Amino acid sequence: MKKHKSLHETNIKPKTDRLSTEKQLQLLQTIIDNSLDIIQVFQSVRDQNNKIVDFIWIMNNKGGVAQNGDVIGSSLLSKNPGVIPSGIFDKMVSVVETGEPVQHEQYYHYEQFEGWFYQALVKSDDGLVMTSRDISKQKKAEQGMREQSHFINSITEMMPDVVSVVEFPSRNILYANRDTLTWIGFEVDEIQKMPFKDRIKLFHPEDISAIQEFYERFHTLKDREENKVEYRIKDNNEQWVIISLRGQVFARDKNNNPSQLLFVAQNITAQKNAEKEILSLKDEIAEHAEDKYRTLFNSIDEGFLIHEMVRDEEDRAVNFRLMEVNPAFTRQTGLGNDTVGKLATEFLPNLEKSWIDTYDRVARSGVAERVENYNQATQRWYNVHVSRVGHGNRQVAVLFDDITERKESERILQENQFQLKDLLKQRSEFIVVASHELKTPVTSIKAYAEIVQERLEEIGNLEDSVLLGKLNEQIDRLTILINNLLDITKIEQGKMPIHFEYLALDTILEERIQEIQRTTNHKIELIIEQPLQVKGDKQRIEQVITNLLSNSVKYSPKESLITVESNTGENDVTISIADEGYGIPEKDLDKVFDKFFRVTTNNMDTFPGMGLGLYLAAQIVLEHGGRIWVESIEGKGSVFYFTLPLIN
Repeated sequence: MKKHKSLHETNIKPKTDRLSTEKQLQLLQTIIDNSLDIIQVFQSVRDQNNKIVDFIWIMNNKGGVAQNGDVIGSSLLSKNPGVIPSGIFDKMVSVVETGEPVQHEQYYHYEQFEGWFYQALVKSDDGLVMTSRDISKQKKAEQGMREQSHFINSITEMMPDVVSVVEFPSRNILYANRDTLTWIGFEVDEIQKMPFKDRIKLFHPEDISAIQEFYERFHTLKDREENKVEYRIKDNNEQWVIISLRGQVFARDKNNNPSQLLFVAQNITAQKNAEKEILSLKDEIAEHAEDKYRTLFNSIDEGFLIHEMVRDEEDRAVNFRLMEVNPAFTRQTGLGNDTVGKLATEFLPNLEKSWIDTYDRVARSGVAERVENYNQATQRWYNVHVSRVGHGNRQVAVLFDDITERKESERILQENQFQLKDLLKQRSEFIVVASHELKTPVTSIKAYAEIVQERLEEIGNLEDSVLLGKLNEQIDRLTILINNLLDITKIEQGKMPIHFEYLALDTILEERIQEIQRTTNHKIELIIEQPLQVKGDKQRIEQVITNLLSNSVKYSPKESLITVESNTGENDVTISIADEGYGIPEKDLDKVFDKFFRVTTNNMDTFPGMGLGLYLAAQIVLEHGGRIWVESIEGKGSVFYFTLPLIN
């Protein structure tokens, strides 16, 4: 009987283990199916020399099925051959062979895909796990912010306060105006690059919870509703600076959750120190420390007064009486010293009840408050700090500052933001309409001019024929300008078409150089290591090469040398165009690819152009998944570089 039972138990145990394994696999599949990312598991395929030549899918979550279909058991290269020219295949092989995980951002424009992706690759047995996430919208948002930053800078530089835009909920700074945070001795770029986990170390430990609560409130904050907090932050001299921070929701994501916040910050250290000094004198006032109190009381720039609350029979606050005022009170309100001893409603008959309620609340609770409020009688905005005087529940001390100009600046800034959006939309629509309307007559003028030039040559009138030739050159410039404006509008609207095909880049370079060489006495030299095969839009790549070569011709002396050279890397080719021209100042190197930017030193602003060619070249290269940059020494020349992915 015992032997039968033991045998029975032995037979059951493997079944139990098998069921447990199946449940574990089901649990794993359920977990990855609920991931917001695309998770795929691959097994490597090796040849007889043990070299990895392909991968096959062995597991896929729902996101992967939605993207690729049912591919379990399928070859990666048969389904997604673009992983080779994009460099993804090499990264996968490296992870399997070395065991080192890889995280990277990848621009992928093969098969049905077109956009930026974040990928994480981790080795698993003789294969790997790939986690992917589409970050195209994030990349476009970053580009949009860069284009808006110049306009925002020009407005915020006029404001005395610090203006910033912060990513939410990561709290990374996306923008800050030029004079920002000089209060604590940091440069703008230094603060912008500092992660929030490092910035938080600068905050006073006692203020951390208030800051966290301030950020939490944005989850429920309505548009244009204001959020406030005060906190202390340590400067470079290890001294505490007191900041007043007000914020609004600046942008929301597709789920209507806050994604960006607009902040306006003030350094209120001096004001707080004055408040602290005045309030510390309250006990001394009771002890008749009159001289010191009066000196400070009369010398501060902020208005200061003491109120005594007036309540009815049911102990409800209905008014207040002015007990003391300083000279700044008169300067900021226009009210005289004769208000002392009077009820507020005697000289402010239409006083807003919110003032009475605030003063009474502080008088009863003893908890100081800071408010910003509008007073109809003086038609001014005030930033007011209210604290209780003594241990009773009737008197409050009020320290205030006139912030009307700041409020007006904020209103103008907000109006400008709305106007800017409308103007940008109107500008794009106008450029499209105007450019299309200009193209037809310009084309006709070009045709007529060429006919007239041919006839003049036929009858031997060479002098007038030369003049017509110059007219044709100007018509060509006008045509390029119109096309550039149309291209910019397409880029801004995200509608610039890119038609990818396999191209011989070396042939395109030779053709473009021959075309431009006919129009200039510069010597253009081409150095190519080997035939260059890339995938791209032929017309757009020709446009990039033409724009860069024309730029070198324009800004370098006649008969000087321009060198075009290729340098083939593992996954891409780098094209360089070097000239012996005037060079670009170091301070302008990071601006040359900005829209409408032109270098103005060395009389370079006298050359024709609108600053569009390099901007368009940069956008086209980025659309192809490449990079573009410039190196230059002023007075010696410049070298422009751009890269394009190779076809292996």
